[in-house]
Amino acid sequence: MKRQKIDQSFAKGFSRDTYLYRRRNTPISKRPIWKRKDGYLEVGLPENHWCYPITSKSRHSTLVHRLVMAEYLGRLLQPCEIVHHINGVRDDNRIENLKLTVKGEHELSYEDGYNVGLREGLKLRDNELEKQIKLLRWQVTELTQALQLKLGETK
Repeated sequence: MKRQKIDQSFAKGFSRDTYLYRRRNTPISKRPIWKRKDGYLEVGLPENHWCYPITSKSRHSTLVHRLVMAEYLGRLLQPCEIVHHINGVRDDNRIENLKLTVKGEHELSYEDGYNVGLREGLKLRDNELEKQIKLLRWQVTELTQALQLKLGETK
């Protein structure tokens, strides 16, 4: 998968030994982060980081939202655990926007969210239609009264 690098100043102008030393000892907050095509952020981890076992074996990197949740919980995430972005924004990795679920619940939460959104949308539409009906009834009453007044004047 092609990755777009956000911070490219990490390795420029250093020898291989210096680069490797800096890579191993750079805090996570100062590491380069990539934004993937699917919108998720990804960060490389050194081998001595306690979350290294959850990294991709080919790229030695992990998704930032999984890393944030693992550090918040203080344990490694299981492969069946999914970190869900509550507001749906894939690069919003604040802990209050993340929810830990398992694979079966994750799909259900999307389905429930869709159904709730659909119901709320239908309620809003129905409320708007009711307002329009009340306005039309009021206009019909006003027009009827005006017509009766006009007919009463012509007699």
